[in-house]
Amino acid sequence: MGAEDHVKRGHPIYFGVIIFFTFVELVQTGVLVGSYNRNNDYPSSLIEGSTRFLLFTALWSILFSIAYLVGFIIMTASPIFGALSHAAFLFLTWLFWLAGSAALTNGIGGSISCGTANIAHCHQLQSAVAFGWINFLLFTGAFVLSIFPRSSVCATASRARSSRVSKEGERLRVQSQIIVSIVKIHTPSCRPLL
Repeated sequence: MGAEDHVKRGHPIYFGVIIFFTFVELVQTGVLVGSYNRNNDYPSSLIEGSTRFLLFTALWSILFSIAYLVGFIIMTASPIFGALSHAAFLFLTWLFWLAGSAALTNGIGGSISCGTANIAHCHQLQSAVAFGWINFLLFTGAFVLSIFPRSSVCATASRARSSRVSKEGERLRVQSQIIVSIVKIHTPSCRPLL
């Protein structure tokens, strides 16, 4: 199985995982923003801004991840869904997850004990922070995988294949030389009768 086959199989799986975890964050931050807006009880302006930004980031991530997943499957050769486009989308989204997760982590003070803190929706905030960082890590992995050119992966596989072929060819050459020398030794010389 070649590198291309691994990419074709792994891309939909990886983006499926991204979509799943991003959907969890979308629901989590959507409920938080809705409840905070309805009750007007944001603990701070930083938490207000960062939960709204994470909601936007989750929505952005889901929409574009689905678009890239479908585009990769249907229009594989299209430059719209090519490696450079993937890398640009993943880098921008990676920055969004980094900024949103860091801001919300800072907004809740790094880590909070919900037993002692008097913050509305404390456990949901902790969950939003956790899933924000999970999504950040998923997009980090996707971005790193996207910046490695497939050609270098294919070139490595090609070098390994040619190395195996050349070793096999050398082995066959030596065997044929041995066989030829054995045949020369055991074959009487043929002289013309005349």
